[in-house]
Amino acid sequence: MAMRAQTAYFLWLRENRASIVKQHGLEGQAGPAVSKKAGEVWKTVSEADRAKYVDLAAKDKARYEEEVKTLGKRERAPKTDKDAPAGKRAKKDKNAPKKPLTPYFAWLAENRQAIVDKYQIDKTKIVEVTRKAAEEWKNLAAEAKKPYEEKFEAAKAEYSKEHAAYMASRPAVSGGAEKEEEEEEQEGEGVSEARAAKGGKAAKAAKAAKAAKAA
Repeated sequence: MAMRAQTAYFLWLRENRASIVKQHGLEGQAGPAVSKKAGEVWKTVSEADRAKYVDLAAKDKARYEEEVKTLGKRERAPKTDKDAPAGKRAKKDKNAPKKPLTPYFAWLAENRQAIVDKYQIDKTKIVEVTRKAAEEWKNLAAEAKKPYEEKFEAAKAEYSKEHAAYMASRPAVSGGAEKEEEEEEQEGEGVSEARAAKGGKAAKAAKAAKAAKAA
C-alpha cells in the first residue's frame, strides 16, 4: 500500500523535534507534551520559513497519489467493541487468521535490506525506504512480480477458507459478525504526535463551542 503523504507541519517537526525538546527542556517528557510545544512553535514560524515545508508536502502528496495508482490505497475502517468504552477499538482476537501479505509487501520483506544498501538509506527512515521501494516495485518487470502475485492468490484462497471457518466458530454477535482486519505496515513517524495534535484541536473546538453556547 502507498505510504501516506506527510503534511508541512510533520515534515517540519521531523527536522526540528530534537531542537524543540532541547530548547524547552522537554527531555524525557511524554509525546503529548512535546507535541503541544511543537504546535505552539509552529504557529510562530513565518510564512517564508514555512514555504520550504509546504513545497515538500506538495511534492510528497504528488508522490503518494502516484504510488496509489500502483500500490493501492490503504483503507482502515474503525472497528469498535460493543462492550468497550465509547471510542475504544475492539481487541484483536489472537486466534483470528491473518491476512496474507500483498505481492508488494512480500517482495519488500525480501528486498528491504537490499534497497537500504543500494541507496545508502538509514533503515530507521521508513518513509525514505518505502519511497525507494515503491519506485523499484513500479519498475519491476511483470515476470519478476509474477511469483509474488501467484503466492498471494494462493495464500488469499487459503485465508478465505480459514476466515470462513473462524467466523463460523464464533458466537453470534447482535447486528451481524464484525469484519476482521489486520494491521499492515507501521505508518511511519509522527503517529503519536498526530494523535496528540488531533486531540488538542478537538479539545479547543469543544471549548469554543461551549463558550459560544454560554454567550
